[in-house]
Amino acid sequence: MKTAKIFVIILLVLPSIINAQEDSVFVNNQLFALTAEDLSGDRKLVENILNKKIITAAQIEQFASEAPATIHVITKEQIAVRGYESLLDILEDIPEVEIQNYGSPEFNQHISLRGVAGNEKFLVLQDGIRISAPTGDTHSLGYNFAIDHAEQVEVIIGPASSLYGVDAFSGIIQIITSQNERSDTKIKTSYGQYGTTHNSIALSTKIEDFTFSFNGAFYRSDEPDFQNLYPQEFAWYNERYLPNGEVLISPFFQQAVSSSFENNDRKFEMPTTSYYANANVKFKDLEINYNRHYDSYSTCGSSQPEYCIYSKESLFAYFIETLYARHVFRSSNLKWRLQSIFSFHTYQLDNQTAFINTYTSYEPGYKMEFGKSKKWEERLQYNFSSQANLIAGFSYEILDDLPLTGDLPFPFDFDQPADLQQQYYLGSNVVDKDGNDLSIQQDFFYLHYLNFGGYLQYQSKLGSTASITAGLRYDINTRYGRSLNPRLGLVWNPKRELSFKFLYGEALLSPSPRKSNSHYGSFYSRTNDDGEIIGLGSNFFHLSNPDLEPEKLRSLEGSFRYVLSNNVVFSLNGFYTRINNLINKFAQNEEVTSFKDVEVAFVETGLNEGKAEVYGTAARVDAVFNLQNGMGLNFYAGYSYTDGTSNEGLLLFNARHKFKAGMEWTHARFSISPRLIYRSSSYGSILDDEGNAVSNPPFTLVNMFARYRLSEQKKWRLTLFTRVKNLFDRRYYNVFIGGAEGFSQVPQRPRIWTVGVQLELKKSI
Repeated sequence: MKTAKIFVIILLVLPSIINAQEDSVFVNNQLFALTAEDLSGDRKLVENILNKKIITAAQIEQFASEAPATIHVITKEQIAVRGYESLLDILEDIPEVEIQNYGSPEFNQHISLRGVAGNEKFLVLQDGIRISAPTGDTHSLGYNFAIDHAEQVEVIIGPASSLYGVDAFSGIIQIITSQNERSDTKIKTSYGQYGTTHNSIALSTKIEDFTFSFNGAFYRSDEPDFQNLYPQEFAWYNERYLPNGEVLISPFFQQAVSSSFENNDRKFEMPTTSYYANANVKFKDLEINYNRHYDSYSTCGSSQPEYCIYSKESLFAYFIETLYARHVFRSSNLKWRLQSIFSFHTYQLDNQTAFINTYTSYEPGYKMEFGKSKKWEERLQYNFSSQANLIAGFSYEILDDLPLTGDLPFPFDFDQPADLQQQYYLGSNVVDKDGNDLSIQQDFFYLHYLNFGGYLQYQSKLGSTASITAGLRYDINTRYGRSLNPRLGLVWNPKRELSFKFLYGEALLSPSPRKSNSHYGSFYSRTNDDGEIIGLGSNFFHLSNPDLEPEKLRSLEGSFRYVLSNNVVFSLNGFYTRINNLINKFAQNEEVTSFKDVEVAFVETGLNEGKAEVYGTAARVDAVFNLQNGMGLNFYAGYSYTDGTSNEGLLLFNARHKFKAGMEWTHARFSISPRLIYRSSSYGSILDDEGNAVSNPPFTLVNMFARYRLSEQKKWRLTLFTRVKNLFDRRYYNVFIGGAEGFSQVPQRPRIWTVGVQLELKKSI
């Protein structure tokens, strides 16, 4: 109630504070370019604003209401007025999406789409090309996925393997870049609390048939001082580690020892650094594109201070690089077109990536991982008529991968073969009392495999009010075998303002090399009563399981969409999803008690452990109003209910109830966009003393973005903006995915504000 009152105060007070004059030259959001006559006289005009054309659902351009999928479309105008900076910002405002920030030491966030959890279970595309990890490995989704250059972002909720392959399990997120062919430049910079800065540049130029564009972004933050903000959760750090360097040996053996690792007088550090760069060249029907994004963050963000060293050396850093060439040939009668794509993808860790925690015996444990792909794809689209079309294609892909290594004693050397680097398992480089070297050399698992894929999709109108989509994809993978994934969609529009969708789809998720072949752990020295080394022991090891099978998903969905009035659109959907061969990455393996002939107290491995069932519903309302005196208002609100079971137990990393709402209010030079997020409790992987999963308390957050146009001339525009996340400075928690070293309730960021300025240079504004 308090939040609602503040919203009302903002709406009533700001116009008098600003005292801005209406300026008809500057219309930065087409939502507010409508007149009252437009709204009352042309329903189709408003409908088009709330029903954008999209391409992701079926690889052809069509209205979102006609596409055979549940889809959320975020336009460049909405990105600008809401102040979105990354894909993560957009996903936070979608009702069916749940994000556990600081959810994992490895990938920083843990994202669920309709209760299907995992960053590796959806694909990220840009203009139809994959820019997420090529071999399906899990990674973060932070400021490295910048969106300042986006024309719109399309989020597909549900399986899409029939078109996009076996990793399109829970959905697709696609950035459609701006096709601006004018010569212009946009520069943006901001700075705020905790040394947080975000800077970006976008430029484009066109000379006859030649077009060039470049987009770049850089983000850096020291991150909040959690040890002061959450004194109870960080009591060990403040009372035991900070004064004398004490840590606990292991969650399974809680004996305090003094860490030998020293860092700047044990200063609390967990910085984040990200960047993004994209260059695109077009000449007639040929396009060449280079994309690279990088993310670096603390490996301790979700770990209790008893088990992790909060140092800047404790970092997980990687980059993803994509290079592709695409040529499009169109027939003279425009009946068909052929698209040829050659692409090269790389996912690779920075060799400074290191864990300093209980699993590395509090010594730097460096990591290495890379995945590489070379892919050729042909895609044919044939239009039988305006009522029917066919899409057919095939792909051939060569993949090479080094799964996430064990903890290495020193950084990986790219100039030497791994087997010649003398990389040993941490803690094993000792000599026993008889002079025997007990060092155990690291295992490296190199994978080389191929994937052949072919797909067909047919779309046709059924009379004047309905259409059907049928698709099928067949893949042969030399690593895990064959797969067949169909889809079927029926869209019925009995009236112009009413549409129904009935959808069925299947998807396959291949076990990523990290899930199947990564391993980690460390050894310690066993001594006799005289303190002499007599051998090695180990408290914990996570071991590989190359026999993991793919997960299989089947989903059934129904939805409807209704234009209530000239200004308001309402949608509702319901779904049921079933997953078989569910992989539990953190399963205890009681049948294995040793590694390298050394006894291990606790052995963990990935296992296919049964099935999951997920069901739920989501409702959303969008409204557009053009008020008097040059004011405009756009409002959206969405609620989702998601529930189910996993192996007949709780559905983890899933809040049953999520409510998200926001508005965009503009008056002349000024606009403001407050956004609300409510989430009920979620259950994580940490268990209490009785063996039950621990949950986080429900929470409500408010984020806000505001901007004011300082000046505008014929060829340039200057805008001041401010962004506040967690406006009311709530202390709230997410849940943890991983082992016993994590917080059962992971502390989250407090209020963080930034201020910035944006300069736009154009030939013609």
